[in-house]
Amino acid sequence: PVKEQPNNLSWEGFAEELARTLQSSPCLLSWLKISMSLAELIGQPKYRSWFSKVLLKELTPTRAIFEVEGRFIKEYINSHFSSDLQRAIHTHYPT
Repeated sequence: PVKEQPNNLSWEGFAEELARTLQSSPCLLSWLKISMSLAELIGQPKYRSWFSKVLLKELTPTRAIFEVEGRFIKEYINSHFSSDLQRAIHTHYPT
């Protein structure tokens, strides 16, 4: 479990923030659910730093395709958060 930090919102407040700030896409509701689970795993500050501009472009039974700004962010997310992202996806989409 992630320790609460003083600048964290309540989880309800964080969900409202995500609903207001996530980019629109056909997978928006799926990304909202995954984002909440991901933020619970890595913490709200890290989520905001690395995933606030990530867009879920496509979600199928066998893959998730994301769009990110820049190669550095893509590589950093792949190397530091890949397993957390997979766990968050599997929480809602087990296959």
